[in-house]
Amino acid sequence: MKKICLLLSVLVLAACGNQNSADPENTPGGRAGGQIGGTGWQMVSAIYYAENGKFDITITGSGDPVDCNNNVPKKNHLNFLVPPQVGKYEFDLNKPSSAPVFFVFRQGQNVEMKIAKTSVIQIDSFTANRVFGRLTAESSGTGTTAGSVNGTFEAVLCK
Repeated sequence: MKKICLLLSVLVLAACGNQNSADPENTPGGRAGGQIGGTGWQMVSAIYYAENGKFDITITGSGDPVDCNNNVPKKNHLNFLVPPQVGKYEFDLNKPSSAPVFFVFRQGQNVEMKIAKTSVIQIDSFTANRVFGRLTAESSGTGTTAGSVNGTFEAVLCK
């Protein structure tokens, strides 16, 4: 019997034989990183707001740190909503469910958002002011709006 491998993330291409290759539990340790908009991208900071029964998480890359006083990213970044509880949240454009990751592309004043073609977010734990988790996501865009990111994140609560 032939095994069909569904490639869910460009970054896990080498693990294609592993049926769980897009699962954050199988991503290498380390901060989220990959490619966004055709260039290398590495997480530098993450913040979240607890609103309307969800955690609204923003993750930014190198050269674009955000905090609770400076909360508007100036470069390409990721954004997603998850329930305020430990768990795994999967999304597939062909079978929409919960917690899609949005790739946000900034070119000066222009902003373009692309929903992830596929994404898995694992919330491992949270405290009164931090959320710890892992993610893997692939943008539905192409060219300058392509992207693929995976790894861990730690977000700080903004009030």
